[in-house]
Amino acid sequence: MKCNIYACLLITSLSLGCFALDRSAKATKPKTFTKSLEEYYPMEIELKDNDDVSVSVLQGEEFAVKNGRLSPNERIMRFNYTEIGIRHPIYLELYGQSAKKRYKVAYEINPAGKTIYLKIENGKILPRVGSLVLSKTPSGLSIKNNISADQMIVLNSKEIEKIFPQHHAQPTNVPIREPIAL
Repeated sequence: MKCNIYACLLITSLSLGCFALDRSAKATKPKTFTKSLEEYYPMEIELKDNDDVSVSVLQGEEFAVKNGRLSPNERIMRFNYTEIGIRHPIYLELYGQSAKKRYKVAYEINPAGKTIYLKIENGKILPRVGSLVLSKTPSGLSIKNNISADQMIVLNSKEIEKIFPQHHAQPTNVPIREPIAL
């Protein structure tokens, strides 16, 4: 009898823990913001790999939006409408290490008013695409108006140095190399 009660308590506590984690990953907006959730969060990057990735995002020539790190413990990086605009080009730089190689790659993204919901999977960054079953990001954002791969341009090393001269923090565990198109 004691084993059954313990098992129920264990299962119940695990369920509550999972529910709490799930709830924290869902996108929410302040009650004072009256537009859609997608207008509040026009950009989101999700890490599907089990390796850390450093991310730098710029918009405009001198405006560093966000520098951060995605890891298995922190899989989602969101940007709200005050941090990023979807009418102007966005520059995204990644440093990472997959199971096979280390990489540094940068993109110019021209959203043209569309949302920018990306995923990093198998060392590649791709726009999220929908299926018949799932047309939302894991945090509940609709991908109906998301960018496509042709709106992402891989930058070469000279372009990277011109755009990201001082804005990005280079992680110590990843050496700087030529960009590798993934």
